[in-house]
Amino acid sequence: MNKSIIACIAAAAVLCGMIPASPAVVSKQFTADAAEKNISDVVNIPHVGEVYEVSVGNTTETPQWFSDDTSIAEVTPDGDLSAHITAVGVGTTYVYAVLSNQTITFEVNVLAGEDNTPVSKVIGDITLNNAQSVVKPELSNITNDMAEWSSTDESVATVDADGVITAKGKGNCEIRAVYKNFIFIINITSEYEKTQSGETEEEYKDSFIGSNITLTNTNNAYKINVTVPEGTVIEWSSTDETVAKVSDDGTVTAVGEGTCRIYAVIGKTRYYTDVTSTYTGVSTGDTVDLGSIELNDEAKSRKVNLKGVPEDAEIVWSSADESIATVDQEGIVTAVSSGKTVVTALINSIKYNVTVNVSISERPSLGSDTEIKGIGKTLELSATGFSETPEWISMNKDVATVDENGVVTAVGYGEAVIVANSSTYSAKITVKVVPGYLAGDADIDGKVSVTDIVTVLQYSANKEKYPLTDQGLENAEVTGDGDVNASDAFYIQQYDAQLIKTLPVKL
Repeated sequence: MNKSIIACIAAAAVLCGMIPASPAVVSKQFTADAAEKNISDVVNIPHVGEVYEVSVGNTTETPQWFSDDTSIAEVTPDGDLSAHITAVGVGTTYVYAVLSNQTITFEVNVLAGEDNTPVSKVIGDITLNNAQSVVKPELSNITNDMAEWSSTDESVATVDADGVITAKGKGNCEIRAVYKNFIFIINITSEYEKTQSGETEEEYKDSFIGSNITLTNTNNAYKINVTVPEGTVIEWSSTDETVAKVSDDGTVTAVGEGTCRIYAVIGKTRYYTDVTSTYTGVSTGDTVDLGSIELNDEAKSRKVNLKGVPEDAEIVWSSADESIATVDQEGIVTAVSSGKTVVTALINSIKYNVTVNVSISERPSLGSDTEIKGIGKTLELSATGFSETPEWISMNKDVATVDENGVVTAVGYGEAVIVANSSTYSAKITVKVVPGYLAGDADIDGKVSVTDIVTVLQYSANKEKYPLTDQGLENAEVTGDGDVNASDAFYIQQYDAQLIKTLPVKL
C-alpha cells in the first residue's frame, strides 16, 4: 500500500486555533489606572451562550477572575491579562479581576435567552492529493468528537466521527463540523486520483487499536504491540511526522508538540490510534533556560507560564535567593528586594530556569524586632519608605498600645506585633515587653505596692522557698547595701505610704 494514502498535509496544523470559542465575541480592555478610580465596566451580552472578551491593561500581573453568580455568567481566564465571560442565564451579576492592590469590577447583564439561529464560519482550506490524502484538523476550544462531522460530497472526500478527512476522488466539497448552533466549514480541494487498479480508500476498513497514546519529555516513546501470524506484513505510518514517527516494529517516538494519528495497515484493515505529544526536545536531567522576567514597582509579581507541560505534572518551584524574589507552588514570582536571582520549576528531574531581575524601591520598614524594658515605658517607631502617613495598629493591646504617631506604650509583659498599614504597603515589627528596672518593684508587676513589701519579707525569711528573679532582686535592693532584706522592705513600705518621695534611698 502506498504510504502517501495516509500522509497528513501540513495545512492541518494551520487550522489549530482558528475556530473561536463561540461567535459574537466582543473585546473590551479595561486599564488598571481606571480601576484605581473605582470605575467599573458594564458588559451587555445579548444572548445566553454568547461570549464577551475582557482584559486589563497597564499591568503585567496575572489577575484572578471570579463570577458572583455562575448561573448567569461564567468567567474563564484566557491568557495573562484577559478572560472570556460566557452568558449562562438571563440576569445581572458581577465579574471580578483581582490584582494584588486592586479589584476591577465588571457588571454583566445577560439580556435574552439563547439565540438558536445557526452560525456558519469558514475556518480553513485544505488541498488533498495522492501524496497527502488524509488529514486530521483539530478544532479550537472543543474536541473533535464533540462535533458532528459530514461531507457535502463523499465521492470527493469523507470524514469520520473524529474529524479525519480522507480523499476519495477529484473535485471540491465542504467538510462540516456542527457544534450546538455553530457550523464550522473546511473547504476541500481534492486532486486525488484512484490507482490504476481501481483501488481506493473505500476498500479499507478502519478499526481503533484500543488506546490512545500520550508522549511527554520523560516518556517520549511507546511501542504498540500487535499480535499477528508470522509473516504478516504491517505497514506503519504517521499522519504528521513532525509530531511523532513510527518504526517498522510499531514503536512510536515523539518528535515535537501536537497531535497525529498512527496507522497500522494489515490486509484490508487499517488499525489506528491517536497520539498527543507535549514533547519539547528535553530529557530527564536536562536544564532548560526559559529566559527572564522583570519585576518592578509597577509589576511586583508575575506568574511563570510553562508550555508543553502536562496539566497533571508535579511541579516543585524554588527560588535561589528568597531575599530577592520568592515563588509559590502556583508559579507566581514576587519581588522582595532589588537584585537578580533564578527561579526553578523542577518537573520529573528536568529543571526549567527563569532569570528574575528585580528593580524596586525600598520597601517600607519599621526596623528590626525590639523590646521595651518595663511597663509604662514607651518606644517611638519610625516608618521609612512609606509615601503616605500609615495607620498604626497593635495586634496585642494587652501588651502594648500604639498611637497615631507610632509611639508604642508597654502595658503588660509579652509580645505584640505592631503594624504600619497604608493603601499600598504594610510593614510590621514585633515588640517584646520585658521587666525593667523599677526601684521597689520586687514582684516586677510594673508598680510599687504592698505586695512588693510582702515579697521582700518572704524572700528575707526563706530565699529558697520565695526566690526572686534577677530583675526582682535588682528592683528590691533599695538601700544600697548589696543585700535584699527587711531593711529594703521597710523603705519600700515608707515609699508606698508616701512618707518618702523617692527610691532608692541614700543612707
